[in-house]
Amino acid sequence: MPNLPPSWAFKVYSKLWLKLGDKPFSNESAQKIINSPTLNQALSRLKRDGCLIIARSPKDSRRSVYYLKNPELFIKEVVERYAASN
Repeated sequence: MPNLPPSWAFKVYSKLWLKLGDKPFSNESAQKIINSPTLNQALSRLKRDGCLIIARSPKDSRRSVYYLKNPELFIKEVVERYAASN
């Protein structure tokens, strides 16, 4: 279910979206952009809140590939969820 992430996690989302958009990326490439010891916590939170998708790498099934949801789509899902709950 989509939720608005807390501001600390949304900052990570925003920085990654501005650099990568909807392109797939690895944890290593995210670390080059964010360079924070709490990056993995932020990625986990973004996944839980529905704005990050984690999949297996098609090149190496032992590795993960990350995709950010488009912010327009993500915000629309959050708005629809909150509208439906009232």
